[in-house]
Amino acid sequence: MAINTRLTNTNGVLEKNAVTYPRTGNIMAMYPLDESVVKAENGMLLGVDYTGKKITYPTATSEAVMLLDTAEKEYDKNVVGLNQHYITPTYGYMPRLGKLEVNDRFTTSTVAYDNATYADLDAIAAAIETGLYGVPCTTEGFKGCIELTTTKPTTQKVGLKAIALTTLPNGEPAIKFAVILAA
Repeated sequence: MAINTRLTNTNGVLEKNAVTYPRTGNIMAMYPLDESVVKAENGMLLGVDYTGKKITYPTATSEAVMLLDTAEKEYDKNVVGLNQHYITPTYGYMPRLGKLEVNDRFTTSTVAYDNATYADLDAIAAAIETGLYGVPCTTEGFKGCIELTTTKPTTQKVGLKAIALTTLPNGEPAIKFAVILAA
């Protein structure tokens, strides 16, 4: 399966349905993006390089990752809307990542998949009914997105189960995930 498509053609949007990190304080917001990160969008799963003090793209699906949940603020009066927020290494703002715990739930459009396997949203909805999962994507051009797979995660540090195809407040399609693995 070759990852070649995003759920939307805009920047990722995140809706926190029931996540614990705001309450527990398991938030990382003190390291900048590594120069290799072209663009970080809300809803991405990103790694933390504690020795290099940088936020990175995941290099393997088994890597420990955290959920990017940066405040959606209007830093530029010409950039408005839920899907207009992203961070680059030169943007000047620190990304905020939350550590996921088992049973956390969130909805995001930051999803990547193979369009030969899932031709449209109906195919994704049908796959969710039979068992669809999410893992950190390491494919070039889609790094950090949540990769859809029918294989249940067992060795990953973070594994997700897709529980619904839904719509975000801005009208874009999204997938609601439940965390089934967290380390």
